[in-house]
Amino acid sequence: MMRLNIPKRFITHTKICIIGGGTGGLNLSTHLMRANVNPRDIRIFEPAQNHYYQPGWTMVGAGLCDSSLTRRTMDQVLPSQVYRTKERVARVDAESNTIETE
Repeated sequence: MMRLNIPKRFITHTKICIIGGGTGGLNLSTHLMRANVNPRDIRIFEPAQNHYYQPGWTMVGAGLCDSSLTRRTMDQVLPSQVYRTKERVARVDAESNTIETE
């Protein structure tokens, strides 16, 4: 019996893709939802499990707070209605409107 290793490809369509779930990506998704964009039309590509509030690191360095206060899980900070892809973006092809992940 011969076995073929055929990779599965996941193909989906999303109207708005945000690469990165940092502070900028989170703010953009929130502003889009406030502008009445359907949250299911938004997808955030973010492989990290944790979000770090980097402006808080100044206070950590000054000894004013503990570094654990600047860390939250992505599930805690991402809008629950928005789709999330937990893969790194490998390639963006603007001409064909496609994004490939690793």
